[in-house]
Amino acid sequence: MRLIPLASRILGVALLVTSLACVAQQAPASSGIDAAYAAPDATSLAKLKVDADHGDRNAQRDLALYFDKVKNDWASALPWFRKAADQGDARSQNAMGISYEYGRSVTKDFAIAVSWYRKAADQGYARAQVSLANAYSNGSGVKQDQAMAVSWSRKAADQGQVNAEFQLGSFYYNGQGVARDYAMAANWYGKAADQGFSDAEYNMGFLYHHGQGVAHDDAMAAAFYRKAADQGDAQAEFMLGTLYSNGTGVAKDPAAALAWYSKSAAKNNPDAQNEMGNAYMNGTAVPRDYAVAMTWYRKAADQGNIPALDNIGISYQNGQGVNKDYAQAAAYYRKAAEQGNADAQNNLGLLYANGQGMPKDFAAAGGWFQKAAAQGHANAIANLTQLNRMSQPAASNNPYQVATANAAAQQQASNQNLQQQQADDQNQQQMQMQMQMQQQTQQQQWEQQNRQRQEEDEQRQQQQEQQAEQEREAYQQQQEQQQEEMQREQEQQQQQQEQQQQEMQQQ
Repeated sequence: MRLIPLASRILGVALLVTSLACVAQQAPASSGIDAAYAAPDATSLAKLKVDADHGDRNAQRDLALYFDKVKNDWASALPWFRKAADQGDARSQNAMGISYEYGRSVTKDFAIAVSWYRKAADQGYARAQVSLANAYSNGSGVKQDQAMAVSWSRKAADQGQVNAEFQLGSFYYNGQGVARDYAMAANWYGKAADQGFSDAEYNMGFLYHHGQGVAHDDAMAAAFYRKAADQGDAQAEFMLGTLYSNGTGVAKDPAAALAWYSKSAAKNNPDAQNEMGNAYMNGTAVPRDYAVAMTWYRKAADQGNIPALDNIGISYQNGQGVNKDYAQAAAYYRKAAEQGNADAQNNLGLLYANGQGMPKDFAAAGGWFQKAAAQGHANAIANLTQLNRMSQPAASNNPYQVATANAAAQQQASNQNLQQQQADDQNQQQMQMQMQMQQQTQQQQWEQQNRQRQEEDEQRQQQQEQQAEQEREAYQQQQEQQQEEMQREQEQQQQQQEQQQQEMQQQ
């Protein structure tokens, strides 16, 4: 049987974009207030304790920071945060929210966390506003309300809070709490990207590549992917490798593509690992090495990468890097085919049609060809037509049936573009689903960045307050010195007057 052979493996054939990076959460490593906290010296610490004991809320907050940052003792920090929070210190109220949200030295309680976040947010504290937006978006400790999530996110974003800018962009992109608006998503992602937020840089690359909210511009897409990749974003590294592999937005450069794929693969990005396998399988920018290719394919497949499953099946069918084994090829094709991979569906159909690794079964072959053809797979459409002709030899002698078969084949071919469009629509839907899933699974990574950036902002404010306090103390010392000098001058004048009087009396 002469059917169209296996789909070829070409470097860079992976989809240019899987999904946007999305909002996420993770318990912070510390209070989320000051990343580079300057530890007080012994004298300053002693004064801090005295002031805190006398009810100075700033001293109470700073003493809490000392226990958190210097002693790494949240249990000792918490009572001082609470004292300052009870006096209305917004940063301490935010710290109390963090404590209850993540169960740090207290029983985890989202409702109490929300109440503290709200106190700080009502004072305009941007970080608490972001946390409150997350709570409303996820329904954590409060009834889920996407419109309220957007409202709080906007308050923080209007203050230039980078996490909120990114968060608000995601709300607009997903149509979550607001009407979907790619232009507004691009606006807010752009603001966050301008502050060097890597997820936002990646998303701007996504939008430029797909022309969503901005004019399609592959060069701009490449520029934004590079910004994120330069910060070590694994998916951005993979995307930049794909652009170099395809010559999209940049000059085609297989060596540069391989370099970026390698960086991403080293971070366990399965798409990049599959592309590393393709590079070694085809000898693209590296010497051809089937065994190394199989190693990369297996790394990707172990993480659920579907194209890698199909590629392992091809390797077993061709005996490349492994002993030829049709049964193993069929097993890997089936894993990928059952997850909707059209190449694998066509390849599995070929094994059934040719009786390789399994008994010959035209009905099963036709079923898999049909699944692939429904996604617009050109080889599967042709294979399905050929299989119909070969499995019905008597019909070939009937001119009417032959004409009918030919007409059906022509109709299938004419529908190919429509089917491809449907497949593209399905891919877009899958991307949207992946994006929603990624919004949950990436939450831990994003919140860590969130807290770190918040801490950097707070550090600057803390330093300003410390400087202002030092200036006040210096001014007070200056006033005291002036008063002492004036008192000494008065005493000297009085002594001179008394001496003059004594001299006059003696005369």
